[in-house]
Amino acid sequence: MLNEVIAAIVPVLLPVIASILVRTLNRYLALQESSEAAQAINLAVERAAGVVYRRALQLNVPLSDDRGLTALVEEAARDAAVRVPQAMQALGVHQVQLIDMVHGSFGRVIAADPTIAGPAAG
Repeated sequence: MLNEVIAAIVPVLLPVIASILVRTLNRYLALQESSEAAQAINLAVERAAGVVYRRALQLNVPLSDDRGLTALVEEAARDAAVRVPQAMQALGVHQVQLIDMVHGSFGRVIAADPTIAGPAAG
Protein backbone atom coordinates (compact mmCIF):
# COMPACT_ATOMS: atom_id res chain seq x y z
CA MET A 1 0.00 0.00 0.00
CA LEU A 2 2.76 2.46 0.94
CA ASN A 3 4.62 1.58 -2.23
CA GLU A 4 1.50 2.33 -4.27
CA VAL A 5 1.11 5.75 -2.60
CA ILE A 6 4.77 6.58 -3.23
CA ALA A 7 4.50 5.35 -6.80
CA ALA A 8 1.50 7.65 -7.31
CA ILE A 9 3.09 10.72 -5.68
CA VAL A 10 6.57 10.55 -7.22
CA PRO A 11 5.52 11.35 -10.82
CA VAL A 12 3.62 14.38 -9.53
CA LEU A 13 6.34 15.64 -7.18
CA LEU A 14 9.38 15.20 -9.46
CA PRO A 15 8.43 17.96 -11.92
CA VAL A 16 7.60 20.31 -9.04
CA ILE A 17 10.91 19.61 -7.30
CA ALA A 18 12.81 19.95 -10.59
CA SER A 19 11.10 23.29 -11.26
CA ILE A 20 12.03 24.58 -7.81
CA LEU A 21 15.63 23.46 -8.26
CA VAL A 22 15.89 25.10 -11.68
CA ARG A 23 14.48 28.41 -10.38
CA THR A 24 16.83 28.31 -7.38
CA LEU A 25 19.84 27.60 -9.60
CA ASN A 26 18.87 30.39 -12.00
CA ARG A 27 18.54 32.86 -9.13
CA TYR A 28 21.92 31.80 -7.77
CA LEU A 29 23.57 32.25 -11.17
CA ALA A 30 21.96 35.67 -11.63
CA LEU A 31 23.18 36.76 -8.20
CA GLN A 32 26.65 35.50 -8.98
CA GLU A 33 26.70 37.44 -12.27
CA SER A 34 25.48 40.57 -10.47
CA SER A 35 28.15 40.15 -7.82
CA GLU A 36 30.88 39.77 -10.43
CA ALA A 37 29.59 42.82 -12.32
CA ALA A 38 29.53 44.87 -9.11
CA GLN A 39 33.08 43.80 -8.29
CA ALA A 40 34.25 44.79 -11.78
CA ILE A 41 32.61 48.21 -11.46
CA ASN A 42 34.01 48.79 -7.97
CA LEU A 43 37.51 47.90 -9.13
CA ALA A 44 37.21 50.23 -12.13
CA VAL A 45 35.92 53.03 -9.87
CA GLU A 46 38.76 52.58 -7.38
CA ARG A 47 41.32 52.62 -10.19
CA ALA A 48 39.72 55.72 -11.67
CA ALA A 49 39.87 57.49 -8.29
CA GLY A 50 43.57 56.65 -8.08
CA VAL A 51 44.06 58.08 -11.57
CA VAL A 52 42.27 61.29 -10.55
CA TYR A 53 44.49 61.58 -7.48
CA ARG A 54 47.71 61.03 -9.47
CA ARG A 55 46.66 63.41 -12.25
CA ALA A 56 45.65 66.10 -9.76
CA LEU A 57 49.08 65.84 -8.13
CA GLN A 58 50.90 65.80 -11.47
CA LEU A 59 49.00 68.81 -12.75
CA ASN A 60 49.10 70.63 -9.40
CA VAL A 61 45.33 70.94 -9.36
CA PRO A 62 44.37 72.38 -5.97
CA LEU A 63 41.65 70.62 -3.99
CA SER A 64 39.70 73.87 -4.02
CA ASP A 65 39.52 73.81 -7.85
CA ASP A 66 36.11 72.19 -8.31
CA ARG A 67 36.14 72.59 -12.09
CA GLY A 68 39.59 71.08 -12.49
CA LEU A 69 38.83 68.13 -10.23
CA THR A 70 35.43 67.58 -11.84
CA ALA A 71 37.06 67.45 -15.27
CA LEU A 72 39.58 64.87 -14.01
CA VAL A 73 36.82 62.81 -12.37
CA GLU A 74 34.70 62.85 -15.54
CA GLU A 75 37.66 61.86 -17.71
CA ALA A 76 38.59 59.00 -15.38
CA ALA A 77 34.95 57.86 -15.22
CA ARG A 78 34.75 57.79 -19.03
CA ASP A 79 37.89 55.65 -19.11
CA ALA A 80 36.41 53.35 -16.44
CA ALA A 81 33.18 53.00 -18.42
CA VAL A 82 35.17 51.78 -21.42
CA ARG A 83 36.66 49.03 -19.24
CA VAL A 84 33.39 47.66 -17.84
CA PRO A 85 30.53 48.32 -20.29
CA GLN A 86 28.99 44.86 -19.88
CA ALA A 87 29.01 45.13 -16.09
CA MET A 88 27.43 48.58 -16.25
CA GLN A 89 24.74 47.32 -18.59
CA ALA A 90 24.09 44.23 -16.46
CA LEU A 91 23.48 46.37 -13.37
CA GLY A 92 21.86 49.32 -15.11
CA VAL A 93 24.63 51.73 -14.12
CA HIS A 94 24.78 54.87 -16.26
CA GLN A 95 27.67 57.23 -16.95
CA VAL A 96 26.36 59.86 -14.51
CA GLN A 97 26.19 57.30 -11.72
CA LEU A 98 29.70 56.11 -12.51
CA ILE A 99 30.95 59.71 -12.31
CA ASP A 100 29.34 60.03 -8.88
CA MET A 101 30.95 56.77 -7.79
CA VAL A 102 34.40 57.91 -8.94
CA HIS A 103 33.88 61.26 -7.22
CA GLY A 104 32.97 59.53 -3.97
CA SER A 105 35.90 57.15 -4.19
CA PHE A 106 38.23 60.07 -4.91
CA GLY A 107 36.90 61.73 -1.76
CA ARG A 108 37.86 58.62 0.24
CA VAL A 109 41.35 58.69 -1.31
CA ILE A 110 41.76 62.33 -0.30
CA ALA A 111 40.44 61.62 3.20
CA ALA A 112 42.97 58.81 3.63
CA ASP A 113 45.94 60.98 2.60
CA PRO A 114 47.70 62.11 5.81
CA THR A 115 49.57 64.82 3.92
CA ILE A 116 46.37 66.74 3.21
CA ALA A 117 45.21 68.99 6.01
CA GLY A 118 41.52 68.76 6.79
CA PRO A 119 39.22 71.70 7.55
CA ALA A 120 40.04 71.60 11.26
CA ALA A 121 43.74 71.98 10.57
CA GLY A 122 43.20 74.98 8.27
